[in-house]
Amino acid sequence: MIDFSRKNVPSGKFHIADMCTYERPIGSQDLDAIFNVRALFRETRAEIETCVGNWAKWLKPQGLLCVVVLAADDYNPAKIEHYESDGHCARVKRRFMGNDEHCVLFSRTGWEHLLQVNGLEVLDEKMELFVPPEEADSDEAAQYCFVARKL
Repeated sequence: MIDFSRKNVPSGKFHIADMCTYERPIGSQDLDAIFNVRALFRETRAEIETCVGNWAKWLKPQGLLCVVVLAADDYNPAKIEHYESDGHCARVKRRFMGNDEHCVLFSRTGWEHLLQVNGLEVLDEKMELFVPPEEADSDEAAQYCFVARKL
């Protein structure tokens, strides 16, 4: 994807890094946009909160955060193990690529709160159901897509 992006946006700068530990170089320019597409499944609540806080710091005012995640609200209720006391996160079971896993999903309210406390507002959102091919041996995924702007 990085090669594709560089080809189509030759003046752009693209980086691949561990989003939980990456530190931007001192003196770096603020970013116009940050994209995170289905890359938060292995992270804890604290790690997701850290990532969103960092992304908000790195964006220019009016910069965009574009995210695709699974929201707990849209998840199969039979696979939700429990919600945290504030209702912002749930621990869920999922089947992915032939493996049974556990992950943390924020609710839509949880995402709204997390974005708000980091100075971001949702501009647009939608849900799209992804139905994997049978051979993927994976659960269906109601993908919550949103674009947020730094205030």
